[in-house]
Amino acid sequence: MRSVALAAVVAGLRLHASVALAHRPDQPPHQQYRIGDLKLESGEVIKDFAISYVTHGTLNAQKSNAILMVTAISGNHHRLDFLIGPGKALDPTKYFIVATDAIGNGLTTSPSNSQSQPRMKFPRFVMRDMVASQQTLMEHLGIKRVLAVVGPSMGGMQALQWGVSHPDFMDSLVALVPLAKTPAWSVVVMEASRKAIMLDPAWNGGNYTSPPVNGIRLWRDILGFLAARSPEMYRYQFQNQADVLPWLKTQEDAQIPLFDANDWIYQTWAYDAHDVGTTPGM
Repeated sequence: MRSVALAAVVAGLRLHASVALAHRPDQPPHQQYRIGDLKLESGEVIKDFAISYVTHGTLNAQKSNAILMVTAISGNHHRLDFLIGPGKALDPTKYFIVATDAIGNGLTTSPSNSQSQPRMKFPRFVMRDMVASQQTLMEHLGIKRVLAVVGPSMGGMQALQWGVSHPDFMDSLVALVPLAKTPAWSVVVMEASRKAIMLDPAWNGGNYTSPPVNGIRLWRDILGFLAARSPEMYRYQFQNQADVLPWLKTQEDAQIPLFDANDWIYQTWAYDAHDVGTTPGM
């Protein structure tokens, strides 16, 4: 179980680190569906909720060629761009691909962009709330069934939740390194990453005016370079020990402008709470 949990965390981190967040001019435009107030499983409400997404391809007249894509932790709808294109697994000449942004990723309504519930005033949410927001979007698009729900890491966890909550909605699930239930090891790793941020005085209880840089550096080190790498990987990559620390700083520096601390904290709380076995009605 630990190896699966590690793989899930690593997949999310590698996707986060290696794929650019920038939206290229040749890509489909961002879209938003404004749902209004989104009631959460806890009974709390995210006010003025809007889900962000892009679409690739054309929905056929029968509305039978749709694929739903859900994203990894801290990632956005670009996370599976390498799979999207003519002749690729997600071929827009054949399929209508709806690539969504999860609650808390900074594009869909999140602690970082909510006007009415900013920062730590934002209510906590769980994976099933992400699925509920995506289901509402699909209803808005008039799509009653998809060929597949596709997602990596936390996206794979959402895909499994889709299969449990709405088993008749899809023909298949493509869940890449998913977890049906977050194990204790992952919870500990996520808590360490949160503490790295929250113990930085610049975090200021979530009310920072500039990024808590020292906390983000330590966050990156804990997840990207301790939890996600083995001693053998470092030995293979660095024959000269003096090269390691400059490389480490370069990696940290690259992460800072891409990262919102509160969004990460909230998504990791959802990650920790994930358990398809607690789905209401099971």
